[in-house]
Amino acid sequence: LDPSAINATVSAVGGTGGNGASINSASGGYATVNANITGANAVDVTANATGGAGGNTDIGTAANGQFLDSTVVLEGISGHSTAGGPVTVSTTQTGGAGGNSGVGAAGHGGYVLLSNVVTGSTSGALTLNQTAIGGKGGDTSLGVPGFGNDAESDIVQIDNTASSFTTNVAATGGAGGNSTGIGSGAGGGYATVNNNIVGANAATATANATGGAGGNANDGNGGDGLTLDSTVVPATVSAISTGNGPAMASLTQIGGAGGNASLGNGGNGGGAFAINTVSGDTHGDLTLIQSAIGGNGGNAGFGNGGDGGAAGSAINGFVAPNAHSLTV
Repeated sequence: LDPSAINATVSAVGGTGGNGASINSASGGYATVNANITGANAVDVTANATGGAGGNTDIGTAANGQFLDSTVVLEGISGHSTAGGPVTVSTTQTGGAGGNSGVGAAGHGGYVLLSNVVTGSTSGALTLNQTAIGGKGGDTSLGVPGFGNDAESDIVQIDNTASSFTTNVAATGGAGGNSTGIGSGAGGGYATVNNNIVGANAATATANATGGAGGNANDGNGGDGLTLDSTVVPATVSAISTGNGPAMASLTQIGGAGGNASLGNGGNGGGAFAINTVSGDTHGDLTLIQSAIGGNGGNAGFGNGGDGGAAGSAINGFVAPNAHSLTV
């Protein structure tokens, strides 16, 4: 007998590195996930991974959080329906947090890079979700906090069978480490997204990127949020339907929030700039959405609040020769 639906969930978390009281601490462990599920009807596959955190230290150097990189350690997460049931395949992967320190240097967060980790097939509705989150920087009392690390999530795929093909990618830069004693918070990590798909029918590509937040500070300034700028680090989102199906490409970029401060100034929010990042084509209806949102400035107890980040979004010179209608 074939079940009406199959739901499969796998997860992996790398172990935390050992602490070093007066010398350096150790790194956390790697985490990898694989899942390949086939059913006759509805199939839902979820696979999540978190890199191990770096160990803590008192006066030495804390270890960095474990990176996760699908181009280095290959992963396959897929779902397939043989009778046209809806298929959803999802992964969220988070870099390990940097280790904390007393008077030494805290560890940096681990970076995350995901490239075409999720796949699937069906003659029904196919949805792929892929999220990368950079590891948080380690905190410190009297030393140097760790930086949040970068996150990147990319999908480039063609589907020739699904009645609707939807891909959602997201990336969030790791937050900067906090300074709990004397000193300023650290900066956050960058976030990069690319989502470019071709579908036989309806095609929807969505990408969301958020810069890493600045770390908080007790007796010092909050860290600045990370600015995202597609003219510096390109971001591309495109949806093409080879039939007459509707196509939509959507990008949202959000600058990182500034860190808060008790006895100093709040960190500035990161800017967000999206220029000509979305495109598509179809003989049906084409919709392009592009949003830029500046990060919030950090709050301050006995100092100045941080400035909010600037934002800019522009689509110039786009031509859709085949679309029945174009909405921007």
